Amino acid sequence: MTELTRSQALEKTIMRGQNDFLFFTDHEVIEQLSGAYALSNEELGVWTGALNNRYVWCKERGIEVRYLFVPEKHVVYSDYLPDVGISENRPVIQILNGLPEPVRQACLYPIEQLKEARQTRDLFYKTDTHWNHWGSFLTYNLLMDSLPARFNLRKVTLDDLKVTQRKTIGDLGVRLEPEEEERSEVLSHATELPFKRIYDNSVFSRGNTSVFLSPRVDAPRVVVFRDSFFNDILPHMIPVFSRTVAVSSLDMHYDLIEAEKPDLVVFEVIERFVGNKDNSGNRVLPRDGAVAFADFTGVALDALHPQKNWQTYEESAAKQ
Repeated sequence: MTELTRSQALEKTIMRGQNDFLFFTDHEVIEQLSGAYALSNEELGVWTGALNNRYVWCKERGIEVRYLFVPEKHVVYSDYLPDVGISENRPVIQILNGLPEPVRQACLYPIEQLKEARQTRDLFYKTDTHWNHWGSFLTYNLLMDSLPARFNLRKVTLDDLKVTQRKTIGDLGVRLEPEEEERSEVLSHATELPFKRIYDNSVFSRGNTSVFLSPRVDAPRVVVFRDSFFNDILPHMIPVFSRTVAVSSLDMHYDLIEAEKPDLVVFEVIERFVGNKDNSGNRVLPRDGAVAFADFTGVALDALHPQKNWQTYEESAAKQ
């Protein structure tokens, strides 16, 4: 395939909406959002069964659970889309409606909050699939506010942040020729908060595993199973909890939870990943318990406890 043909192929995966917002068509996202690619009863049963089993298993061990389903940019900015209808029978809504009430109450799908907040400022990048720092921080607040008072957490607030600007060429902007860029706002901690990153396996995408400690040794411990949409939430989580273990995985690794004994488990996933296909054309479904943590990540459980020196989040991130 020539470079020109490759560029043309990439450009075909993008729809241009109003106000120069770019939307992608990968991962069957349009088919999912339009309701044309709804979950079958069997597929829905796998999802709701897995989420219910995770919830019950954790609750039996005194572990709080939160499910964070991230709304697609297409849904938050549906009025900017060119001729695409958003169905109420899309996979994420099917899953939420199919859960037992206690499990449903542990779920966050902040579509209404994001739609309301975007009236004040943009919450997603124009040239990227991801939400921006404002969208992720709004959702961080919702997640933190949903946690029980007994956790007694001192969350990061707007007063703790500073705002700067940068040039951004997102993962959609780079698909175009010429590339498209935008100005975006960066939220960072006005006063750097100390923490230890004691482990990182430096794996890109699935299987990435990081472990962080904060000076708040009496605060709860958390394990997060996540995708890239949690990248900008994680820096605000690290200083709040005593120990944060973050793994890029759609599944729950029970052996990791047994070893970590956290107070909270968070499962975060972008909407498209509850209904897309794998490379073989099969629907991607949870496979909890099918793969051990070490086999999935290449990380032995006892490797998650090395000792390193104190460093700020920014210094630690710059070394990666």
